[in-house]
Amino acid sequence: MDFATTLKLLRTLRHLSQVELAKAAGVAPTCMSYLEAGKILPGPEWERRLLDALGYQPELEPMLVALANLKASETQPHSAERVS
Repeated sequence: MDFATTLKLLRTLRHLSQVELAKAAGVAPTCMSYLEAGKILPGPEWERRLLDALGYQPELEPMLVALANLKASETQPHSAERVS
């Protein structure tokens, strides 16, 4: 899973706004939407501060991947059955 997806998923699970996370991590709030969209990547220091503020633990990665896959499947349109 890429950093942008991990960041947004963890932030959502923690019920934080982008501004709240930015303040907790000590990064500029204007950068959060760019980070979550994958338009910019954080340097090592920003990445550490963001993940620390979110309480990220590497052993949770499989659960995060499963949640991201579930969320993706919920947003995809389902084909409708034809009823005669």
